[in-house]
Amino acid sequence: MSLPLTSTKRHHGSTIVTGVCASVLVFTACQTDTTPEHSVTSEYLRFTEQPRENDIPDVALNEPALNNIADHYFRYLGVNGSTEFHMARTDHDDTVAQGLCFIAVDTETDDATSQCHGPNDLEPMVVQLDTPVEAFLIPDDTHVDELPEGWSQVRRNVVVITEPERAPEEAEVWLQGAGTREAHTLQRN
Repeated sequence: MSLPLTSTKRHHGSTIVTGVCASVLVFTACQTDTTPEHSVTSEYLRFTEQPRENDIPDVALNEPALNNIADHYFRYLGVNGSTEFHMARTDHDDTVAQGLCFIAVDTETDDATSQCHGPNDLEPMVVQLDTPVEAFLIPDDTHVDELPEGWSQVRRNVVVITEPERAPEEAEVWLQGAGTREAHTLQRN
């Protein structure tokens, strides 16, 4: 792309400045942003906070993606009934790509259930668990107008099926997209 430059003898200095400014604008416009627009850290701001003592589940985790993960990648989300919820961020193969794990711990039995998704499986950034309760991990900026009977948002990032017999098979939420909200259906298994 070339920009035509015209000059007159009286404004020679301003022509050079105008040409340099136009070149800078063209160069800046042609650069691409290599930072991922949606990353686990940008969608779940709890990962930007300092870790706390209760962030790490105090049970054995049988999920291979959670092996050898540094303690500071876990976050405690809260408790509902006898189920504690955690999430963990995973890094993949020396890249900036991040995966996400959703962990539920039954505090009565100390059994943990987890579901992990790699960076290629996080569109949208929602993770679902079936046991010990049916639950969904949802991004921070998810907008929930009204959930159907049997569904409840028990924490900022956690939607739970509270009455499995009465709950319909799906619920609609709004996920924050690139400057817009996009409808997304949470679907029971």
